[in-house]
Amino acid sequence: MLPIAGLLFFQSCDNPALIGFEDQQFQNGNVIDTATVLTQTVQVPRTRTDNNQLLRDIRGFFFNPITYRTVGHFKDPVFGSTEARAFTQVFSTGGHFGTNPVLDSAVLILKYPPLSGEALYGDTLSRVNLVVKELTEEIVDTAAYYTDQLFETGQVIGSSEFVVNRKDSIMLQAIVKNGPDSLIKSPPQLRIKLDAAYMTSKLLNIDTAILNDQERFLDYFKGISLSMDSTSLSSNGALISFNLSSEEASEIRLYYRTNDNADTLSKSFPINSAAAQTSYIQHDYSGTPVADVLNGADDGTLYIQSMQGLQTRLHFPYLKNLADSGALSINKAELILTVIPGSASSYHPIPRIMMHQGAGENGFIRHIHDTYLNPSVATLFSGVYQKNNNSYRFNITRYVQAILNDEADDDSLFVSALNTVYQNDQVMGSIHSVSHGGRVLLGGDSHPDYKARLEIVFSR
Repeated sequence: MLPIAGLLFFQSCDNPALIGFEDQQFQNGNVIDTATVLTQTVQVPRTRTDNNQLLRDIRGFFFNPITYRTVGHFKDPVFGSTEARAFTQVFSTGGHFGTNPVLDSAVLILKYPPLSGEALYGDTLSRVNLVVKELTEEIVDTAAYYTDQLFETGQVIGSSEFVVNRKDSIMLQAIVKNGPDSLIKSPPQLRIKLDAAYMTSKLLNIDTAILNDQERFLDYFKGISLSMDSTSLSSNGALISFNLSSEEASEIRLYYRTNDNADTLSKSFPINSAAAQTSYIQHDYSGTPVADVLNGADDGTLYIQSMQGLQTRLHFPYLKNLADSGALSINKAELILTVIPGSASSYHPIPRIMMHQGAGENGFIRHIHDTYLNPSVATLFSGVYQKNNNSYRFNITRYVQAILNDEADDDSLFVSALNTVYQNDQVMGSIHSVSHGGRVLLGGDSHPDYKARLEIVFSR
């Protein structure tokens, strides 16, 4: 809970290096390194997860802030359990299957993100069972869907039980028409064998008129649901992210033969950014320290969790007292949040968290003045985890100056994990994180050893 009282202290510092400011700043200004910071762990509000939240750059191109969809079930000893499901349309590419097609096999191909750290979160040795079902309820491509939205599904059409092993690449057999097949190097992916009888009935024997009419095809085959069977987990489980957005990302691929051709043929049903998609995410904090904190306990710890989980609310209640003696200029203001030692032994801290003022009416995050747009300086100033000092640092100089000038307020200030779209090193926009698992434990305003700090250098 937010404390109801606090003080703002002024003090000098004999060794500027101890609090991270440059010597010149101390020569030219006064120093505060005990400004009151009030903190509170709160839940992230429900978040839109459809892919209609498009961001447009100055050239008119549109970008989707949700590049990856996460599927899984993960049990964290501190944060409780998280379940994630993905729902997506599947497209037809038209054409036909020829005369008397016979199915050899059908495979759902799910591409992993290019970076291994983005593909998996949780117990890397856990054996999981990913389940594919047919959607029987339409995903409306113009609708807004949130993290609490489920869809009606039909039968299981495929599943794969495996230990997650995201490799750099895999070798696959490529079909060569009128020639011997060959091996090709392919991006990291999960391949799930689909039920042959179902795929023969549903897709291989489809009416050609439906196959060549996208609208009719989407009404005939509404898409698929991806989920993880929580009853078959060998340990704590995992959250796995898949690329369902790029043009050559995931797909259903049928391998078949016909009377017209003795060679094996294949046909793709792509899953890409044009397909309507959404995600379901649910957290259960029962019996955890998080549940106690959300019910009003104060253990001195801040809990930040991605996947529309938890965030930190901040407040600087006495900041405006600085201006009581007249106008001043903020040379530098830096918020420092320290990771509690030992809390990241099993799961690494979130690589980057960001300070913001919550979501606006359009669903996009309202960034503060000091959100650094250039990634080349982000490691120093913009909430990137710094392993050398086990902390996150935020340069909020412009924002603090704006508060003192009555041009901004801190009534709704948060630190969260976000999905952010960059274009040419510029932040195009952000939403709350729904694409990757992640968490971190930080010292709050009442922590005895790792208290949240706001350090300020100013001059009059």
